[in-house]
Amino acid sequence: MGFEFEALWGSTVAVDRIAPALEAMVAGKAESALYAGGAQLRAETWGSTLTYAAGIANATDSVVPPLKVDFQAKMLQTTSETVTLRNFTVVRYPAQ
Repeated sequence: MGFEFEALWGSTVAVDRIAPALEAMVAGKAESALYAGGAQLRAETWGSTLTYAAGIANATDSVVPPLKVDFQAKMLQTTSETVTLRNFTVVRYPAQ
């Protein structure tokens, strides 16, 4: 069964992809660079059958803590199959 997955920076969508039924795993990477008006986001995703995609977005969400980084996924049709987040890492470089 195919599935859709998203990564959100606050309320801003950094990644929104649909994976085909043949896809068993997907991977991705995202980065943010803060500036006075918010954050610039860069993201890339790929899978064993899912083609590589990259994108950028401008997030105007407040970066005053707490800022929520959220991962969401859903199956495209009713099924007993599931989508599981196996790993993620957040690295924060403190302000100078």
